[in-house]
Amino acid sequence: MRTGIWLVLAVLAASPAAGQSMYGGAREMSPIPGTSLPDPGSSNVEQAIRNIDSQNPDARAQRLAYLDNLRIRREQAEQYAAAARKGVPLPANAAETLRHELEADIEQWRAEYKVSHKELQAMRDQWLVARESLTALQWAQHRVEWWSARDAWVASHRP
Repeated sequence: MRTGIWLVLAVLAASPAAGQSMYGGAREMSPIPGTSLPDPGSSNVEQAIRNIDSQNPDARAQRLAYLDNLRIRREQAEQYAAAARKGVPLPANAAETLRHELEADIEQWRAEYKVSHKELQAMRDQWLVARESLTALQWAQHRVEWWSARDAWVASHRP
């Protein structure tokens, strides 16, 4: 059983999904200029993708890659937290890595929604607390909670 859990963590850590991984940091992916991105958890994602100008396949491919990256980052956060809650031993640098990944998540949110400096700073102040203030397990859960806060922010800022 323990071997299976280690295998799951090894796969999560080693997979460079959409240009990023839990241990390698996030590759910055810019939103597509002139387009608004739906929340990756919403049912409107496929409809929004269908609405993209079919004459511009490059923009469609970029948008799909961006949305896939968001989905993967969220899934990784949830899987890592679930494994940690089940008692899977975390690497020694897990707290630092998870804080770094949360910082990348927040930066991606800022770029996607063109968030004001004031709002960005408020989000950073709330979520990017000192690394030493949380254990690795707490950082894993904190990152999952941030995705929920992000969802709430997106829902409250929809036209």
